[in-house]
Amino acid sequence: MESSGNAFLLSIKRYIVRNAVYLSALEQNGEFPIGDIFSSLVDEAVEEDEPDIFAVEWDAQDGLERFLEAGRNIYARLSSPTGDARKKFQWIETGLFERSLADDLLADCRALLKILEMAPHWDAGADRKLDALARLCRQTHPTEKLLIFTQFKDTADYLYRQLEERGIGPIAEAFGGMDDISTCVNRFSPVSNNTQAGTLDELRVLITTDTLSEGQNLQDAHIVVNFDLPWAIIRLVQRAGRVDRIGQKAREILCYCFLPEDGIEDIINLRARLQNRIQESADLIGSDEIFFEDDTTNLRQVYEETLILEEQEDETDLISRAYDIWRQAVKDDPALEKEVRRLPDVVYSAKRASHEQGALAYIKTDNNQHTLAQLNASGEVVSQSQSKILDMLACSPNEPLAQPADNHHQLVEAAVRHVKEGRADLGGQLGGTNSPRHRVYSKLKLYLEQQSGTVFDSADLKRAVDQIYYHPLKETARDRLGRQLRAGITEDELADMVKGLYADNDLCAIPKANANQSPEPHIICSMGLVK
Repeated sequence: MESSGNAFLLSIKRYIVRNAVYLSALEQNGEFPIGDIFSSLVDEAVEEDEPDIFAVEWDAQDGLERFLEAGRNIYARLSSPTGDARKKFQWIETGLFERSLADDLLADCRALLKILEMAPHWDAGADRKLDALARLCRQTHPTEKLLIFTQFKDTADYLYRQLEERGIGPIAEAFGGMDDISTCVNRFSPVSNNTQAGTLDELRVLITTDTLSEGQNLQDAHIVVNFDLPWAIIRLVQRAGRVDRIGQKAREILCYCFLPEDGIEDIINLRARLQNRIQESADLIGSDEIFFEDDTTNLRQVYEETLILEEQEDETDLISRAYDIWRQAVKDDPALEKEVRRLPDVVYSAKRASHEQGALAYIKTDNNQHTLAQLNASGEVVSQSQSKILDMLACSPNEPLAQPADNHHQLVEAAVRHVKEGRADLGGQLGGTNSPRHRVYSKLKLYLEQQSGTVFDSADLKRAVDQIYYHPLKETARDRLGRQLRAGITEDELADMVKGLYADNDLCAIPKANANQSPEPHIICSMGLVK
């Protein structure tokens, strides 16, 4: 809805058709297809040059029946024993579900139909957001190149069609799954892609999804338009990075952001969500640059990907968890904030523990990585996740103070030594076991062991794997590796991909050296665990 009214209405129609597919299966006591039936069917429709089966032309007089008929046709196509579509999915018997499911699906469809009854068609002529974009292309920047981003292909199709009808061009659109994305890129940015002049019809306007938000040279342009706001802040920065690159000749990079209408913002609260996230990061890490008007965050760190704002898959990052704990603590006891801020670094305490004895140390490394280390009473580092160590530090406000062990400082010294030496048994840096970083590291560590001593032994891959261990993945690398892992990439392909990212300096977020920063690991605080 925030992206475009046209895309919103299409989504409503597709949602009803999806329900209709399952209703058809229930009517026939058949089987449900498991998985994303829409993407496969759309891809197939495109391959066969058929119209989009989900763009149902709906009229209020048709009511629900038109959608139910579309659902029956799609289900017949999916479930045909002789068709190729059936092989693409796993199937589950409808008899395993409650019979009330059909009533719930019908109620869902009728509720959605009420929206279509209020707005059966989208009037592009009354689209103020579209009008503003057209003015930007025709009046504000009548001769310059514009790179227009949207999150959704439906919106990209809509903008391409409408702007072309208004005589704005030469124009094209790019989206995932296209066979000729490189042609679009070369036509839009021939100089930066070393395309011979005159060999392609050059584009002035390119509309794209986030397919082009990474890994493309588009610096023939210097104007980026965000037609809708993505939920992830990093996407805005990645989009700007397509034109803010070596070879850019313009003195300024212009980035336009379309904000939601007030009525839509009241419903989805998008800008407020982004503002809150920016502010929390700024409170924790510090900030010095404007993001939205009246808001700040250290955008340079985000742009250079040395500041990770996205949560890691399956395990929230240490700083975000710690910040949430801190915020709740000072909310419960406001006097605590001043008291804690007065504490010096290297402060220490101790608490009673029934099982584990030793120490927990919080250390900031010379590359600005925040690390929690657990040591047993003998000074050996215990391999454990950062999240679990944070849980071990937990105390109630009434926790009695314990006397630290005599060798407490020696244990903390041992932790610093392990961090400084980069000992691999200081575990927990890789996030949850299902996070892309953990999975890539585990797969390639085993792969390296298998290739050791053979002609396939690779020093570059060893360096890349070491970098993954000690530094978080860049957002772009994490997204790309995560997608490939889900797609079932082989170890050989994964190794080649990681080596390529490493060679292009696109693998890990490594903070730049700070001349005023001590090269020694820095002790923030420690906690003793005693009997």
